[in-house]
Amino acid sequence: GMTAKAIYADGTDKALTATDLNFVSKALTKDDTAVEVSYGSGKFSVPITVEPAVSMELKAPTKTSYKAGETLSTSGMKITLNYGDGTSKTFSSFTAFKLSLSTIVALTEADTELTVSGFGFSKSVPLTVEPAKEIAITKAPKKTEYKAGEKFQYTGMEVTVTYNDGSTLKLAYNKVSYL
Repeated sequence: GMTAKAIYADGTDKALTATDLNFVSKALTKDDTAVEVSYGSGKFSVPITVEPAVSMELKAPTKTSYKAGETLSTSGMKITLNYGDGTSKTFSSFTAFKLSLSTIVALTEADTELTVSGFGFSKSVPLTVEPAKEIAITKAPKKTEYKAGEKFQYTGMEVTVTYNDGSTLKLAYNKVSYL
């Protein structure tokens, strides 16, 4: 492992631990050749070699069928990067990857797949989103009168989605797109 020592102007020194050092913690790519490390006002680079992944596998989330208005769940989804030496790394947190759909925005019937990209790879999982039969504002927002230049305030508004099977979903006001 790496060892680091701070040497002060008076000639004294201190062995540094990992918690003493500051560095950017990110998923490394094949293009990374060094990691910048700092302690106080001192900085140094640690040369590194990053073995690139040779393939990526995507295990679909547990849920792939939704009703319009629901939000994407990544529960059960796993991404595995495979390396040339036969080893692999499996991720259940996706901060190092780009997801084509948000987990906080309501899905629509146009959302037919989830694509995961990262480290030079891209994989997709098909999704099914049942369209809404009807969408209705079932409770008006608290504020309904405005002056020119003000922004719409949707606080307190309730939107209800009705589906072909008669089931309904009440959407939080922050899950609705406004044009």
